[in-house]
Amino acid sequence: LQIVDVSTPSMPSIAGSYNPGFMPSNLAAAPDRVYLCGHSGRFEILDVSSPASPQLLSLMDLSQASDFVAVDGEFAYVGDAYNLDVVDVSDGSSPKLRGGFALPEGGLAGLAVRDGYLYFAGSHQNQFALQIAWAQCPDLTFVPEGAPAASVPGLSAWPNPFNPWTTVSVQLPR
Repeated sequence: LQIVDVSTPSMPSIAGSYNPGFMPSNLAAAPDRVYLCGHSGRFEILDVSSPASPQLLSLMDLSQASDFVAVDGEFAYVGDAYNLDVVDVSDGSSPKLRGGFALPEGGLAGLAVRDGYLYFAGSHQNQFALQIAWAQCPDLTFVPEGAPAASVPGLSAWPNPFNPWTTVSVQLPR
């Protein structure tokens, strides 16, 4: 990982570096933190408050390869082409797996999160928007259509093929 100072756009310079000991496939940056994931299933959180000397805060091994990572507030969304894990990163030194879900047919080709919505693009050029409610129910598991009704009532995970955006509504039992 190279950290580049671009405060003077005409003269970018290396500010620091970090060797994670594995080949990262993606990263996400947040204030004072960088999140790395890799095909090995490894997920690392770095403290970059001092860009010249980034420090490992924690690492965890996920059960699957991790090609994508996006972070919004206290949660990181880490996944491969078919599954997405939700990791509570509020305590950077002790991340906790909070849930996950299988992605709709077509797999994951891109991932972003902002303002309570997780956006993911499918490998068949389908794009989906999923409203997330992990802060209210961090142990929620998303199950695609066809799952038992008791898991996630009223869920429809498949978009209208004539509309590239679909909001998936989830009703949570109390």
